[in-house]
Amino acid sequence: MTTSLLVHLANVLFLVSYSVRDVLWLRAASVAGGALLLVYFVLQSPPLWAAIGWNLVFATLHLWHIGRLVNERRPVHLTPDEARVFTLAFRSLRPLEVRRLVAAGQVREAREGEVLCERGDRLGELLLVLEGTAEVEVDGERIVTLFPGRFVGEIAFLAGGPASARVRARAGLRYVAWDVATLRRFLDGHDAVKGALQLVLGLDVAHKLRGAA
Repeated sequence: MTTSLLVHLANVLFLVSYSVRDVLWLRAASVAGGALLLVYFVLQSPPLWAAIGWNLVFATLHLWHIGRLVNERRPVHLTPDEARVFTLAFRSLRPLEVRRLVAAGQVREAREGEVLCERGDRLGELLLVLEGTAEVEVDGERIVTLFPGRFVGEIAFLAGGPASARVRARAGLRYVAWDVATLRRFLDGHDAVKGALQLVLGLDVAHKLRGAA
């Protein structure tokens, strides 16, 4: 095999990498092409040390991203609470994304009759009902019952205003609570989760408005 053939084979692999849609295969083909070029640079007389160094840097970056992608795609076994969050509200997300979203919050239980928020409160948390129910009250009158999959504080989260009603827990209520500031920082680095959350919150608001009509 002549050394020039290495260059041709490397460029064929680079063309393959530009043709595939899966970023994992793109990076794998790039690493293979870079490895062939690396051999070519080593076989030169004298070896092309600058090119060798840069190819090692590129290969290291590609290999790091390959490891991250493989880790993200490995099978994820969700806990019961994580699986419930996935089933109730976030079926469009990958299991690993759901796990990270749940880890950004806390799973809590509420006593029957416990007030989760008062009308006019500036809420610092966004809540998702996992089990049981909660009642939305205005002037002491129940206007909506929140079942699993419904949110508390979604309007305040989206618009930044105060709570529009009192929310009171019923027996067996369990929920996920996200600190709003922490959640916003988390979403800044997870665009897919951010888009999915905005969608489900919008649907939740529409559902409540229909239920209160």
